[in-house]
Amino acid sequence: MSEIIFLPNEDITPKETSQFAPCSSCQCYRPPRAHHCKRCGRCILRKDHHCIWLGTCIGFRNHKYFILLLYYQSLFLLLILFEIAIRLLQIKSKYIIIYIVFLILTIPESIFVFALCVFYTWLLSINMTSLERVKYPKQVPFIVNLIESL
Repeated sequence: MSEIIFLPNEDITPKETSQFAPCSSCQCYRPPRAHHCKRCGRCILRKDHHCIWLGTCIGFRNHKYFILLLYYQSLFLLLILFEIAIRLLQIKSKYIIIYIVFLILTIPESIFVFALCVFYTWLLSINMTSLERVKYPKQVPFIVNLIESL
């Protein structure tokens, strides 16, 4: 059974329409910012993406926790890089190669997670999801300021 949260129209209504549209897959009426997920088999309000790492859709109910996960992972990777740098300056033995390899493996992951953090912070500031950014590449149809989107 699909579970949809209904919000006041001024928060979820795009400029061009305020009609509830029927979903072609699950045959339920959904708000304008809801999208159907083929993997979950239901409509998700403010669907961002289906996360294979978490095994669920990132949408209205758990978007905040996904953003926090990215921030905490960025902080953790920054601490790891800082710790490796300190260890590389202190160690003068045969184990230095282990820290160099660990540093080489950590840097690409850190760059990727920091880039995701910046991208999702930008999307949060303009009140869009990544799915909506693909659908509306040159416009922002859901106008809400940053304080209201938090």
